[in-house]
Amino acid sequence: MPWCPICNNEYKEGITICQDCGCDLVEKETDIRKKITFGEADEMEELSEFLRINGIEQVETFFDEEENVTEISVVEKDSQKAEKMISIFWEQKEKIQKRDEEENEVEEIEEITEEDQTLVKTSSLYENSASKADDNKSSAYTLLLVGIAGIIVIILGMTDVLPIHLYGTSKYMTYGIMGTLFVLFIVMGMVSMKSYHIFSRKAESENSLQDTMEKWCLDTLKQEKIDSELFVTEENVTEEEKYFKRVKFMKEKLSQKFFNLDEAFLDHFVDEIY
Repeated sequence: MPWCPICNNEYKEGITICQDCGCDLVEKETDIRKKITFGEADEMEELSEFLRINGIEQVETFFDEEENVTEISVVEKDSQKAEKMISIFWEQKEKIQKRDEEENEVEEIEEITEEDQTLVKTSSLYENSASKADDNKSSAYTLLLVGIAGIIVIILGMTDVLPIHLYGTSKYMTYGIMGTLFVLFIVMGMVSMKSYHIFSRKAESENSLQDTMEKWCLDTLKQEKIDSELFVTEENVTEEEKYFKRVKFMKEKLSQKFFNLDEAFLDHFVDEIY
């Protein structure tokens, strides 16, 4: 009598296809198939391939439309071995999934570390215009003072007011070289003084912008509001991860509100206001 290898229904002679499963009937009872598991189609295809690789050749998959699942069946004599192999398959699957999760955690930590290094680097490189103005002012006064004093010494030496005893060619070469050097100091001092005035004006504008940005941040970027947008669905977020996500969020909001901000200035400002 023909049997269905999927549902194990027995049919009359002459019938070759199972009316319920749609698969070919078998003649011997020893060839009766047994359902061993079911699940999503992709996972069942992967499991079927695993069983075949491990010596279970007569593996078949069948989609049950009523249950909306894919079933796997094997010849009954192979069912015990197949069940053992299925346990091994799911254990390996779980190990691979756990390893992937650990690798993703490591990648997230490395990404945070890179963001940390970038933030520290840009913040340490930033110098505001007021500091640059002070540096140029100090350099300008120093260079001008040295240059003017040097020129005075050369004039006094050439007119024999100072007891510097130089004669002939060596006298003119020495005073010529020293005079050129001190003139260069004066020129560099004037350039530094010009830069001082430029950075002073820029510092005023920068301080005004910074005050406006600070007031806007204190009025708009409240911690509760930021966290409500960033961490509504996230759980088990470390304080370090929260810090970098908050900083990134603040930078994005500030860039949208205030256009063409210098990256180093923005990093420094956010780090200070945080």
